[in-house]
Amino acid sequence: MEFTGYPGYLSFRSAVDPACEPPDALVEYGLLRHRPNCALPLSWFAEPDGRYTFFAEIEGTEKLAETLTQTKGKPEDGYQLLGQIITAADDALDHLLVVENRFLDPELIFSWTDPQTGTSSIRLICLPFALAFPPAGEHMILIDAMMEAFSWEDEMADLFQTLLNQQDYGRLLEELPSSPDTGSQSRQVKKMQVRPELPRQARPSFLQKISQALFRPDARELIHETTSELDLSSGNYKIAQLSEGLPGTPEEEYGQRAYILTEEFYIGRDLKEADLRIDSSAISRLHARIVLKGGSFFIEDLGSRNGTSIDGLQLSRHRQYLLADKCRIAFGDHYFYFRCE
Repeated sequence: MEFTGYPGYLSFRSAVDPACEPPDALVEYGLLRHRPNCALPLSWFAEPDGRYTFFAEIEGTEKLAETLTQTKGKPEDGYQLLGQIITAADDALDHLLVVENRFLDPELIFSWTDPQTGTSSIRLICLPFALAFPPAGEHMILIDAMMEAFSWEDEMADLFQTLLNQQDYGRLLEELPSSPDTGSQSRQVKKMQVRPELPRQARPSFLQKISQALFRPDARELIHETTSELDLSSGNYKIAQLSEGLPGTPEEEYGQRAYILTEEFYIGRDLKEADLRIDSSAISRLHARIVLKGGSFFIEDLGSRNGTSIDGLQLSRHRQYLLADKCRIAFGDHYFYFRCE
């Protein structure tokens, strides 16, 4: 990986991870991927040798390393700053961008100040697809630099180091103390307050609910149905589709196709529970689910054996990811096109 000094830009080169899809498809997915404010503007082009050259726009930003060398703050100031960095990385993952630990370095993390409000925010180098970088070391320079600048305890720094290496951003945010008098004791209290995950209940069908209400022994009164007008405004009423064939082509009519009309839609090979059933040993009983929240669709892998990916990006299990209006989803080795209208 090479960094060169273009004014206002940071440049590096790398090959595409061979485990990903063909480069042409990756470039197309990357161009369509929305980049949140926490991600630096990024452009790239293919080299004749198969590598890609990337340019990250850093004009108007300041390196975190420069800020840390001039800082001798309180530990809680460092916790707040680390929280901003981890929140930015977590937001990038929600937008299906790739966050490499090697880029979580004080020399490669930038802050940008809004000239109108004067507020600062974190900017990270986030990749549109996975690259074939050499294995990174387990020791993160970021934690060492912040430990020195904000006088963190060794135990706390070691915990942050471990969680950052594992990219367990949610747990790291939970472990950050929120006030000067919080410490290891507060972390124990947080762990005690975590509600245990309840086993998933079977979802009876609509007809089952009606039959239970009509024929139960104590059902002596009439059923009074409460109705309300549907909100069909844009953003509140959305229809999505999963199809094995590419939408808009003759292949769309072949293979399985399902419309997502509910707030929770399950994919798997279970006859009763799965809304889209895929009869294959590579698919788990309940492989994944798609949920509609706030006018957007999210996908969550439910701990499947062979995993779920979107446009070649492997998803973490038990974590919800925002779905683009058009993308390609792989449940194990079964591919479906997702389209939302």
